[in-house]
Amino acid sequence: MWAAPGWAALGVGAVLGWWPWPALLAGVLVTAVLATPLAVARRRFIEELCALVDSWPEGLEREPPTRGGWIVDQLFVTHLWRFYRWLKQRDEREAAEEALQERLMEVLPDPLLQVNPKGRVIYANRAAFDRLGGELLERPLSRIIRDPDVLEAVTTALDADLASRLTIAEPRARGRRFQVEVLPVRIPGEAPRVVMVLRERTSEHMSQRMVSDFVANASHEIRTPLTTVRGLIETLRGAAHRDPAARERFLATMAAEAERMNRLVDELMTLSKVELMERDRPRQPVDLAELLAAVRTSQDARAAEAGVGLSLEVAGDLPEIPGDPDQLHQVVVNLVDNALKYGAAGGRIALRAGHHPSAPPRAGRLAGLAVVAVDVIDHGDGIPPEAVPRLTERFFRVDTSRSRRLGGTGLGLAIVKHIVSRHRGHLAVESVLGEGSRFTVFLALDPEA
Repeated sequence: MWAAPGWAALGVGAVLGWWPWPALLAGVLVTAVLATPLAVARRRFIEELCALVDSWPEGLEREPPTRGGWIVDQLFVTHLWRFYRWLKQRDEREAAEEALQERLMEVLPDPLLQVNPKGRVIYANRAAFDRLGGELLERPLSRIIRDPDVLEAVTTALDADLASRLTIAEPRARGRRFQVEVLPVRIPGEAPRVVMVLRERTSEHMSQRMVSDFVANASHEIRTPLTTVRGLIETLRGAAHRDPAARERFLATMAAEAERMNRLVDELMTLSKVELMERDRPRQPVDLAELLAAVRTSQDARAAEAGVGLSLEVAGDLPEIPGDPDQLHQVVVNLVDNALKYGAAGGRIALRAGHHPSAPPRAGRLAGLAVVAVDVIDHGDGIPPEAVPRLTERFFRVDTSRSRRLGGTGLGLAIVKHIVSRHRGHLAVESVLGEGSRFTVFLALDPEA
């Protein structure tokens, strides 16, 4: 190729008789001598270029050949190499983006599934494996989520390209509720697929149920004394208004019911206030020894009236703790009040406080930490084992008729639970039927515990 112009000139000259034969032979020799190195260099250029192309994409790490080719060849190869490198960088960026997206899906707290047109799962993130089982890939979705509404939403997304959102109660998840997002995905050149995201809504559902139950229970608790008062008023308007003894008895009952309603409203307000403050951890230094002495003084008269001995034992090394003194005072008062109402049969109640450098296992999450423990111990009838876990529920009563007769609202221990929770403490309850109960409040010394 490189000798083509020389060979052409010699051929035309020979045909037309421009060159004598000796000159032609000399021209041929000179042309051959000059063209051979150029031809070898060009061949080497082409072979090196072919080797680099065959080693794609690793060959892009080396510089393209520039010696041995024409200027046009060199320019073409240089620009081609730049284009190839741009393609490689684009592929690397796309691969990195795909890896990032996959990593983001893996760390999502919500289960995520991808379903192909055959209804089989082709991808599941870590949360999906944790919550829905270990065998998900290539399984039919109908064997993983049996809700017919979800399966219909997936079919609609595949056929009509429509997204859906619905709430399901998965039977295998023990009553847990999920909000399911069904999103169609269309990628050019690929089969359609559906992405499903399952967001757990169990806590929200439980909160709504708690609010509904709370309103229902509060309405019932207020309606009961109101019904009693209305009945007594109707009775007093009748023949009883001429009976002084009956009138006094009815008025006393009405006063007691009114006081019960007033106490219920006060405790509802207290509970609401404590819940609003629950995220605000108190840090004021509190002298528990002084606080417990004040509680005993305030409850001595009630204990004496009930014929119960109320003792106080405070360890000498009791340190101050971070907290809200008014709320902690209310915690101890509520526990003592509870013991006086339901544990007075034992004839004695002990109020104790001690310092534990390493809390026992019954301290829950505070086990092993430095804590102060406040115990309220009675020797009454005790609590049935099945009732112990529910003691801090609002309006829960072990014996409803007895509690109402004694003036209980069913909110005292619920208030205790929320105050202890605000202090990042732990309430432990131990009870044996016929022997009594022990309520222990563990409070950490470290404000950051």
